[in-house]
Amino acid sequence: MKISEYLQKAYDEDPEFRKWLKNQCLSWNPPKRKIRIFVDASLPQSFVAEIDNYKAFKLVGKAKNEKDTEIYKKAKKLKALLLTSDKDFWNDHVFPLSESPGVVIIERNNLKDVDYCFGYFLSYFCIIDAIRKIPTYPERMKFKISRKGFVIKTLDYDSKVSIDHLEY
Repeated sequence: MKISEYLQKAYDEDPEFRKWLKNQCLSWNPPKRKIRIFVDASLPQSFVAEIDNYKAFKLVGKAKNEKDTEIYKKAKKLKALLLTSDKDFWNDHVFPLSESPGVVIIERNNLKDVDYCFGYFLSYFCIIDAIRKIPTYPERMKFKISRKGFVIKTLDYDSKVSIDHLEY
């Protein structure tokens, strides 16, 4: 589904959504708080350095040789968005969505892919503003991003898993 189709679906399902988006979401300037980031060792060091230097982010931790379960726990404890290229984190049986601090899995072949995917994700999904407005926004969410688009996995109000595939 294209992002425009996703928004249209939201407009159709909730007539008040367009009004809320315009009056509440897009018009409100959030505080300039930094987004807490924990990075997995699976990402290139040059990318981690970019994240560390980006003014919107605060790098609160870097995984070294820890097990994935320890990395997941640390990110949650630090209340940080976990950035990784390790697809194992998508598995909800091992890494429960209900306990997710917010996970972004960057599918990549090289550093260019990482930069491209993450840049598009930031611009199309507006996650920086979303987290600044609602600091707990990414909790109970996982994102898998690629050059084609991204997949969002969330828990709805009934604790049912919802998965949306969005293309750029």
